[in-house]
Amino acid sequence: MTQDIKNNRLWKGAFLLTIASLFGKVLSAFYRIPLQNLTGDMGFYVYQQIYPLIGMIFMFGLYGLPSAISMFMASHPKIAYSKLFFKQLFVILLVFCLFLFGLLYMSSPVLATWMGDGQLQRSLQYAAWLVLLIPVVTLFRGGLQGHEMMSPTAISQMIEQLIRTLIIITTAYLIFRYQLGVYQIADGAVTAAIVALVASSFYLYRAFSKHITLDQHSSGVDYWSLVKGVVFYGIIVSVNHMLLLFLQLADAFSIVPALKDIGYESFHAKEAKGVLDRGQPLLQLVTVVGSSVALALIPHMTKMSWQVNPKASLAKMRTAIRIGTYLSVGAAMGLLFLFPEINVMFFKNEAGTLSLRLLSLVVLFSAVTVIITSLLQMFGYIKITAVVFVVGFSVKWLLNEWLVSVFAISGAAVATVLTVGFLFLCTYYFLYRAVGKQHLFNIHWPSFLLACSGLLLSLIVFEQAFRFVAVYETRSLLFGYVLLQVLAGLFVYMFILWKTSGFTDEEKEILKKRK
Repeated sequence: MTQDIKNNRLWKGAFLLTIASLFGKVLSAFYRIPLQNLTGDMGFYVYQQIYPLIGMIFMFGLYGLPSAISMFMASHPKIAYSKLFFKQLFVILLVFCLFLFGLLYMSSPVLATWMGDGQLQRSLQYAAWLVLLIPVVTLFRGGLQGHEMMSPTAISQMIEQLIRTLIIITTAYLIFRYQLGVYQIADGAVTAAIVALVASSFYLYRAFSKHITLDQHSSGVDYWSLVKGVVFYGIIVSVNHMLLLFLQLADAFSIVPALKDIGYESFHAKEAKGVLDRGQPLLQLVTVVGSSVALALIPHMTKMSWQVNPKASLAKMRTAIRIGTYLSVGAAMGLLFLFPEINVMFFKNEAGTLSLRLLSLVVLFSAVTVIITSLLQMFGYIKITAVVFVVGFSVKWLLNEWLVSVFAISGAAVATVLTVGFLFLCTYYFLYRAVGKQHLFNIHWPSFLLACSGLLLSLIVFEQAFRFVAVYETRSLLFGYVLLQVLAGLFVYMFILWKTSGFTDEEKEILKKRK
């Protein structure tokens, strides 16, 4: 196989992997809406308590460990077809996951106590069993990626997400239809994850067996190298994909206990937390889509491209950050203005609208933070960004303890905004130093402010024009109203940016090519 053919296959696979990742995260955001509609805010609370743990386990199997395996194989090309190497790798992964399983299973009573809800203990123990499937799915996924075969990984991600979505929605429907206990949604979420990983493992096994033939007599590597190169590095890579999960995990541990401390009864504290969790699907959607679009609009960058042509690389970074900023600010303004309608449209009532409006300010920083983190990884700052995210988890927890005691769930929303703002400043500082203290926010402010004013004006005019139309009569009418308002605002916003120097000539050419 020629190098050109290999590169072409690699880039096609990488593109499909990006699409699969985006598909999975968008689907993950949307299935929460029928889940909340069927099980109510209490059921949504239960799901969101268990979801961060499931999400983190999936991050190990989807991103961290497979990436670490493929990088280890790239640095040790002689073991790419070694049967002994894959046996050693499976042993290391199994030992690591058995340790993690034991830790999670034994600590589940403590975790449930920290969450302020002893009824979650059984679901947490059930979730721990997920970890034991990670060695299999990771072995095949990482092995295929190590042979530059990205397509099976992408397809397996789609399989996982579709199965999880189907089972979770089915569980929610059964709870609604037969008036089952809402805590069963947590069991349904874990069951969905287990079935998804099993199905993915079978698919990956068939792909691995079809494309890769292992050598029975080849040599392996020493186990300590595998521990450092796969397990430790895999953990670091995984943490770099856990920004939103860390925030949700801190909420899971701190909000309900803090609400109880200020006088909320247990049921009302849990329900209030479920109301605040309504914002999570929208935050995830805007963050993922905004960062993915911005990064997709610039050519692939590596540390080598920075060393060869720092001026051109700096321009690309500024383009990604500028477009990410435009999308984030526009989305934040739209959510702030439209959240009463969005709340009714998706979640049937206006409960928690003030808190959710405050929470929507997170998108001012979240997408740009993800973009900056991706750029930092290019410079090899993976350990630093992992530490920053872990510190952010602690900051969020501490801010919740303080602000929830004063402002209830609105305090938790403000804590999230402040935490993501803190993470943005930290990651921006490290990227600023990495590029030789060059400023990265190269925004044409007159154009940007004019576009923001135009967006706000269009939203107000649209609202006044439909003031006497009964859009609230049905949720379908409300959906059409909100959709039209979003499209109109987006058109005005982007039109002004396009016509008033919001984009450089080079960026306009890039955007035209990506249409």
